[in-house]
Amino acid sequence: MSARDWYVAACLLPILSAWLQSDAQSAAHMDAGNSGQAGSSAQITGYARDLRMGEWDHMQIGLFKPLPEDQLVTRQYLGLRYTDTWFDLMLRDSAGKFFFISNAVQKLDGKPGLSARPWIPLLRASPKGLVPEERTRLWGGPATQELTPDNKILYTVHSGDAREQIRFNDQDLEWQSSDGNVHLSGAITSPAMQFLLPWREPGGNTNLMYYTAQFYKVDGTFDGRPVNGYTMVEHTWGDRSYADTWWVHNRVGYVALWNTTYSDGVTDMGYLYCGEFGARGAVIANSKGERLLETIEVNAERAGSHRVVFTFVKGPRWEFIVDPTAVVEAYKGSTTTLGFGTVRRVHETRKVIRSAALYLQSNLASKQVCKPRLLGQADATVR
Repeated sequence: MSARDWYVAACLLPILSAWLQSDAQSAAHMDAGNSGQAGSSAQITGYARDLRMGEWDHMQIGLFKPLPEDQLVTRQYLGLRYTDTWFDLMLRDSAGKFFFISNAVQKLDGKPGLSARPWIPLLRASPKGLVPEERTRLWGGPATQELTPDNKILYTVHSGDAREQIRFNDQDLEWQSSDGNVHLSGAITSPAMQFLLPWREPGGNTNLMYYTAQFYKVDGTFDGRPVNGYTMVEHTWGDRSYADTWWVHNRVGYVALWNTTYSDGVTDMGYLYCGEFGARGAVIANSKGERLLETIEVNAERAGSHRVVFTFVKGPRWEFIVDPTAVVEAYKGSTTTLGFGTVRRVHETRKVIRSAALYLQSNLASKQVCKPRLLGQADATVR
């Protein structure tokens, strides 16, 4: 067995399979389209039209300033404890080849301190879609978080025999390894985004999740090669780890997030959910600190094999141009597809000089991106 075959068999497939299949594990548990009660349908359809107590058809979504002291793992929000942090890299090397990797720090139930682990090991674009890129430096073991004297969050983890440290605040980020193999730095691209998502399960139990994300435009070195792109730092608070929540195992619909830098130097950041069980809303901001859009009135429609168009109650339409070399289709019966590309306004005239956009589509048996809705039924803030 080659080194690459060993990497795929021992490292990538168990993690990627578990992550992708998390959406499908309880797909046969319910058909919530009519009654919200347990059923035998293989497709989850969401809440009934007439919502019950504890059900909403949208999330609370908005922008905030990511102050370091607010992001300590010792903080609680809305009665929820800290559970997970992800450090996601969407990078291109000097030849323009796209790479993606996601690592996690978690507060695991019943275990002291923080633990580091790979979430999605390194993937690269290819004519066959995203394929594993051999990397023996996997995150693992204990992790720490602290607030530094200069008021930055500092995470320390181990990757193979090296130590990696990630420092960031509401202005910039630096990520470096003790052996010099990783050294990335850059400025935040926009205000951070946050959402609060409550849901009701078919048996009547209710729960909620608080999620945040902030993005940095980075340059430097990754695994010894010159790269540029974006880093995303995500956090969740809940009553259990993100991957153990009912909503993650039963999510339906489409999520997209993006950073796009134009020839005038401005970067747009966006985050859109178009799904069921209350996961509906969008926010868009830019590197000038402007809030371009904040709304729960969202539609997303496929417009060709590699294009999805976002429509809001007011303002311009936006489009996700999918890169067919950077997609992982549903894996081993999973109902989730992961893909990358570029998001911009429809008819955008500025030249895109750097971009990274990610989408997930879960639990939809049809070719729909998400269930369409009649827009104009709720208030929206648009610029």
